[in-house]
Amino acid sequence: AEELRDEHVRDNHAARLLHAATAADAASAARKAYAAADFADAQPGVMVGDDVYPLPFKSMLDVIDAAGFGGFKRDWLDDALRQAPLKANRVTLLSPIPNPPTVICIGKNYQEHIKEVDTQMPGIAKDAVPPVPIIFTKSTSSVCGPDNAVAHPSPASSKMDYEGELGVVIGVGGKDIPKEDAGKHVFGYTIVNDLTARDVQKAHQQWFLGKSFDGFSPIGPCIIPKAELSGGAADPRALSIVTRVNGEVRQTGSTSDMIRDVGDLVECISSCVTLRPGDVLVTGTPAGVGAGFDPPKFLKPRDVVEVE
Repeated sequence: AEELRDEHVRDNHAARLLHAATAADAASAARKAYAAADFADAQPGVMVGDDVYPLPFKSMLDVIDAAGFGGFKRDWLDDALRQAPLKANRVTLLSPIPNPPTVICIGKNYQEHIKEVDTQMPGIAKDAVPPVPIIFTKSTSSVCGPDNAVAHPSPASSKMDYEGELGVVIGVGGKDIPKEDAGKHVFGYTIVNDLTARDVQKAHQQWFLGKSFDGFSPIGPCIIPKAELSGGAADPRALSIVTRVNGEVRQTGSTSDMIRDVGDLVECISSCVTLRPGDVLVTGTPAGVGAGFDPPKFLKPRDVVEVE
């Protein structure tokens, strides 16, 4: 279960965008559904309280394309609220972007996290701020919904770990985007749990395999359009990140502690590759991952991880 709670949202009808499918048994369906393709009736919608209001689009990528540089249109929300809602407990919440073009991740973007991984997992990191951002990708097959049960990777790995992170959803693609224009290209913000098999990550050095097991990228449940944050800021620098395992708080941090902010990251990545609408940038995790404890606190079957 993952939630994005923001105290700066303007009112109770702030847009919280999601992708959902109706299901007679939503809990059962969520355990086996990783992509919108698993449901013929999946479509984007808006969540208000416990109600879900469908949007007249086939996919979240269609919403993003229609939004353009102007972002999510409040008229769409007003029109949606005129419809009869669905109850959230009667739908299956998929990832708000079930099939993002690319999942682009940032390593070592919080100082305290750099210290903990070097201390407990030498060979993965050095105890210093990297001179340039560490960029890696995750397989899009790792993307799943916020309530999915994720298979433990044993026997391939015995060291499954969590990383609560702010996700940035690209709205308008582009190449060579300067930092000061980055906000124009952002559609909104979400949450990603960057699940990781630490032993596989360390063994291969390149992090792709250790980060890309099926279901290792729970996203959502919602995207908060950028205009719904205070001032419509392109780079939300004061959002808290909290991760719990079985109710125990493991991570507490703030995006104000990021070494490189959203503008820096958009500028760096787009200097090399063209960003596309729907790309998800996963901006790094604060301290408190399982590998950072002594002894480590890796995830076990039936553990419940919550990120907000």
